[in-house]
Amino acid sequence: MSDIFSISGNVQFELTIDPSVWIFDERKIELDEFFDLTYQNINEEELYLQRVSKHWDREITEGAKLTPPNEKLMASEKKKWLSQSYGMPLKYFLKNAKINEDATNIIIETTSSEIKLTVDEAMNGLLAFSIKGKPLRENGPVHFYYADIRNKNEPITDIRKIIVR
Repeated sequence: MSDIFSISGNVQFELTIDPSVWIFDERKIELDEFFDLTYQNINEEELYLQRVSKHWDREITEGAKLTPPNEKLMASEKKKWLSQSYGMPLKYFLKNAKINEDATNIIIETTSSEIKLTVDEAMNGLLAFSIKGKPLRENGPVHFYYADIRNKNEPITDIRKIIVR
């Protein structure tokens, strides 16, 4: 099993992607948050405002959660990373690959099949890369979830390539 996958086809730039570094990326999303249906109908700015508002409300009602003096911020974040499940929106990588205007479909190639998606389905989908703090080694490197979470219990697994057509 490979720990990387590629995006190729009808794009200006072919990408080879290593999801093992996404844990450090600020764009990652907790899977529980993605599965919350309210996430599906808001844009990124609204999502940011919701997160900040939630944080502000918590600080007003509970007080600020200060990092213990002996513990660095990175160490406390690492504890969270080792217990949460995370995904990354596929749109960031499709935008970086610069899909050509005449592209109509996205093919997710797995070890055993090919799944055809519309460009919109792919742009709104999520690639899970960590379950309970562990990378997806067995049937990874990533799992694909549709934005409407119709495949919440059966994500597309064993992804090897994403091909734009």
